[in-house]
Order: sequence, then C-alpha cells, then structure tokens
Amino acid sequence: MGTVLAVSRFLLESNGKQITIVVMATETPNRYLLSDVVVCRELGISQRTLQRQLLAGKIQAPVGKIAKNRRGWSRAEIDYLREQIAGVVDELTETAAQ
Repeated sequence: MGTVLAVSRFLLESNGKQITIVVMATETPNRYLLSDVVVCRELGISQRTLQRQLLAGKIQAPVGKIAKNRRGWSRAEIDYLREQIAGVVDELTETAAQ
C-alpha cells in the first residue's frame, strides 16, 4: 500500500444504527498507473471524449501522475470512471428521448 494522502470519515444512519465508514486515498506507485490511452481503450471511448468530459467537470481527474503532464489512473479510479461515464450516457439518453 502507498502513502496515505487523505482520510475521509462518513457517518451513516440506518434504522437507528450509526455506521462510520473510513475512506483512505493512497498514493499508487507509478508502475501500477495506467495512461489515458489505455483507459480509453478499456472504456471504449476516444481520448477526445475523455478530455471533453474532464474539462466539463462531468468526470473527476485521477490523483496520480505518470509524468509531469500525464495523468495516471489506478484500477479503482477506472472502475469509478466507468460508473461516472455510465451516468453521463444515461443522462444523454434521457435528454435525447425528450
């Protein structure tokens, strides 16, 4: 496991019971990070689409960097990105249907 960058605590309440969830963001070693090109291939989108969605703020940029000006995506970030993209696609589909 890498260096801990941030710790967030969430308090959830359900049926009178309180649950504390702790989420830790860790630094992933560069050798495990994937470039935009690889991420786009896995998600089936173009690099331009990824760039547009990042600039529009519809998806979140990764924490890691492969090099000075290159984003590095961890597997967890790719899974989260897949969910975000699915939400954007659903939103576009609903808009087109109206």
